[in-house]
Amino acid sequence: MRTRTLRARAEARYLKSELAFLGTGVPTARAVARSFTRKHTLSRPRLLPLVRALWGEPRSRSLHERRVVARTSARCSPQPT
Repeated sequence: MRTRTLRARAEARYLKSELAFLGTGVPTARAVARSFTRKHTLSRPRLLPLVRALWGEPRSRSLHERRVVARTSARCSPQPT
């Protein structure tokens, strides 16, 4: 747990971000998003509320990792034809 906390602090400093960080690596967060979008095929209208909730604004301070998952989920979802 300590290693993840140190990583989270280092990422926040490196990115000069006001977001909160958990210390989960971007590859892991992206893998979670890709796995979810493969298992749960959502149309764009159904995916949009999920992406907004993951993004977290304006209600609360957002997490960097949640935003990575939101972006990846939006990119991996089926495109309208």
